[in-house]
Amino acid sequence: MDQATINRLNALARAIARLEKKLDFVLTELKLEYPEEDGYPPELAGVVALLKDGKLAAAIKAYMDATGAGMGDAKAAVETMDMEIKSGGG
Repeated sequence: MDQATINRLNALARAIARLEKKLDFVLTELKLEYPEEDGYPPELAGVVALLKDGKLAAAIKAYMDATGAGMGDAKAAVETMDMEIKSGGG
């Protein structure tokens, strides 16, 4: 991966972190709860369960069904989730 790509990914990660902080603020101000399964939204609980069972292809399909994402985006997202879950981060 070249340096420009790394820099872009880092910028995106920072932007996501800022958005998450803002969303947390809004939820707190509105006194709303957002239950998460293993750090993921409730609608992805099935995806998380499939990943924990080692069913990557089924998890990608479930992610596509839950989010409307295309195959490429779903595969990238689910592979990231899989790495996070395996490392104990998700």
